[in-house]
Amino acid sequence: MKAKLKSHFQNALIVLVCSALNYAGSLLAQKITIPLYLDSLFTIFVTAAAGFWGGIACALLSSFAINLSSFVSLPFMLCHVCTALFANLTFFRYRKAGVYEKKPLPMDAFLWVGLWSGLSNALLGNIISIQIFSSQTAPSVDIITQGIFAVIPNLNFAASYSGTVTNITDKAISAGVSFASYKIFLHLFPVRR
Repeated sequence: MKAKLKSHFQNALIVLVCSALNYAGSLLAQKITIPLYLDSLFTIFVTAAAGFWGGIACALLSSFAINLSSFVSLPFMLCHVCTALFANLTFFRYRKAGVYEKKPLPMDAFLWVGLWSGLSNALLGNIISIQIFSSQTAPSVDIITQGIFAVIPNLNFAASYSGTVTNITDKAISAGVSFASYKIFLHLFPVRR
């Protein structure tokens, strides 16, 4: 019972710290105006370390915090939840195969999560951007959208193209940061998977 309580406390702490780091990443991306979101840098890690519900909690907390302090709207929370969902599905598949049930997850599991969540975020984010926000994107991504629009005068295409490239790049970076965090976590707490 004591070990289970300690595990729940550890998972809650991971969720809170990583939600704060996701929020900080989002603020950093806005302040230095790079064409990335950086709002889910640690969501993949949380899903690997604290499980599906930990990943969902991190996605929701991060999204609420970002929504309260910036232009980001709550419909984009669905993208963040998709990141946790695809992370869980991918990690479950690796663990179900039996090879990684007791061993740490390999880097390629995180890279697959980055790809699937990047594609799902691009598709869902583009639909939300076009249908709800008339192709408006984040200010840092708007620069790319404007450049594409100057060459191909179709706002929906420009927003979709820049959103796809941005999401795939953003989630690839998130996968790398999450894998590095996972390795550090396993070094500090070798009992957990």
